[in-house]
Amino acid sequence: MNVDAPPIFGLDIGAATTVCAKDDGELLRNELGGHTTATLVAYLDDQRCLGEAAVPSLSSKPKNTVTHVGRYACLPPDASAALAPHRQFSLADDGGSVELADGRRIPVTAALGALLGKVRATSSAPAGADVALAVPPCTSPEMDAAAAEAALARARAALVDAAAVGGWAAVALPTSIEAAAAALARKWPAAPTPADGEAAPPPPRVLIIDVGAASAAAAVVSLDGSAVGFELIASAADCATGCASFDAAVWTELAAKQVKAKAGVDVVPGTKAGARLLGACERLRKLCSTLPSATTTAENIGDIDVGLALTRDELGALGAPALARLRALVDGVLGGAGDAPITGVELFGGGCRMPAVQQVVTDALEAAACAEGVRGKPFGAKLDDASVAIGAAALGKLAKEEAAAAPTGALDAAALAALVAEEAALAEGDAAAAADSATRNAYEGFVLEARGWRADRKHGSLIDGSKLEPLLDAAEEWLYSEEGEATKGAALEAKLASLREEVDGVCGGFREARAAAKAADEAALEAASAAAKAEREANGDDDDHDQRKLKFPERMKLALSNKKEGTELFQGGNYKHAAARYNKALTHACKFFDVSPQQQAEVDATKLGLHLNIAQCWLKIQEGAWVEQVVRSCKDALAIDPDCVKALYRRATALESKGDYELAKADLARAAELAPDDKAVAKLGARVDAQIKRQEQKEKKMYSKMFA
Repeated sequence: MNVDAPPIFGLDIGAATTVCAKDDGELLRNELGGHTTATLVAYLDDQRCLGEAAVPSLSSKPKNTVTHVGRYACLPPDASAALAPHRQFSLADDGGSVELADGRRIPVTAALGALLGKVRATSSAPAGADVALAVPPCTSPEMDAAAAEAALARARAALVDAAAVGGWAAVALPTSIEAAAAALARKWPAAPTPADGEAAPPPPRVLIIDVGAASAAAAVVSLDGSAVGFELIASAADCATGCASFDAAVWTELAAKQVKAKAGVDVVPGTKAGARLLGACERLRKLCSTLPSATTTAENIGDIDVGLALTRDELGALGAPALARLRALVDGVLGGAGDAPITGVELFGGGCRMPAVQQVVTDALEAAACAEGVRGKPFGAKLDDASVAIGAAALGKLAKEEAAAAPTGALDAAALAALVAEEAALAEGDAAAAADSATRNAYEGFVLEARGWRADRKHGSLIDGSKLEPLLDAAEEWLYSEEGEATKGAALEAKLASLREEVDGVCGGFREARAAAKAADEAALEAASAAAKAEREANGDDDDHDQRKLKFPERMKLALSNKKEGTELFQGGNYKHAAARYNKALTHACKFFDVSPQQQAEVDATKLGLHLNIAQCWLKIQEGAWVEQVVRSCKDALAIDPDCVKALYRRATALESKGDYELAKADLARAAELAPDDKAVAKLGARVDAQIKRQEQKEKKMYSKMFA
């Protein structure tokens, strides 16, 4: 391999996720959100939002928000039967565009190109970087060979054009199942070298099945050890069968039998209420993948929150048509693979977590003569959400080394150049809008922060409220005025700097006193750290790296001793020192070995308490990146106990202070389910709801001024 050659990137553009990998297998996950949020592009009045930034537009302007962008770029409009009724945007009659509420038509290729451009930026790939894009399933069993070939060619051409719009150079376009096979070839154990005179064993034949968010694919591959790594023996895809098929069936059932009975309304697909119900159906389907029955809440359906319930058996019955299509798909692939025995089965994709789907595969293997050797054996787990991207990168690298001809798109040079230029202008506008948004958030955040200074128990009395409050009121009024809304760029930054200077003139004594106290605390913390280091050195310890394999009681004694010291410091108001001591206890709690189940339960309980205590310390400190510290500690606590009300409440408290009200509301809703009588949870929930309402009123006021 030429180490100086630029990397080849691999992209998996699915219905729900976007994953990028390099040719060396290094995974670069793009933080664009979870289900559907990774494939959102919103076209608002004065800006465009991509990925997670487009999530709020699903509630405010769903008609201008395109979901499942990669899917609609690669499929004919009539190939999305399960999702079609639930679209909140419109597909134009030209088959290649979406029509927005204001009449604008956006080519789906351009929308996907914008998303791919963000993927490239978040992956730190340079402009013009080589990429191999995995083509999602775009054919169905109803298509004849010619129609399937045409659909695949159309999808590949669309991806080439979208890649160019996003600043990529497409070098290979394998199907997603081919990319998965390439990744599997890298992970499958190598066959033992035969002894002299012995014949080499036949290469493994593996059945691969992918049931994704909106499609399914299956293949039998021979892992032949060639440069490609595999030979495709038989394959098939169904672009109309996936998790969306189950969600849509559950939606129809619950809308008619549960929502109608409880809310007294007929929910319509494609509306905001319909979308909220669809999200609840997705949650129920995921829960029933691990539990025999599940409950959830669909919020704001007919002005009330509706409790919903589903059992695993009901999910299987409702998904029977999709399961039948999947069975036919698997049977067809096994039937076309010949008589050579199957030696392994690999399932991946979110749909394969459903027991009903696994049962379909089990039944198909029981009926196939070539699968006798794998019947009753557990399915493999060598493929994950990143495998398609990694496999695409490997195939792209091979295509580049072999100097394969670059794939071509459908657009002519002039049309493509126009889209590229338009995307460059939009990207520049996106960057400016993002910068203005960050400045506005900083402005609003500074006002909120300054309002809280007077509550500081130690130094708040140094502030003259009669001077500060009118100043902050005027600043906030300006921010939401027509002049404030129209101010952008350098002028907005100058306004923030001026506000900081004015507030500093009123609160200078307070800020100086607090800075001095902070410096004193840090000095004391450094002194305590130095003393602790000296103590360790005196005891023969190597710095703070205690690598001794202590017996369980000895190590637990050290953990609990540090925890006790932390509690004493906390009770004395020394929150930073307490957090440091709790962290020290946590390092001891992570060094147990060869523990019994009972001991592990004790360790988990100790860790849980320490994570909660650290979160509480940072809720008291409220300096620096304290919100992130609280969220991280609560996340670690919830990893141990997903139903920990304290962790949910404390994380919600931090998120509320940051202004992430929707995330805080989600945590509080779960906490309220677990502890319905907890008054603190109810009080914080009411406050968060009020903040959300206030935010909505501000947006309404802002929009009314915009259209006045």
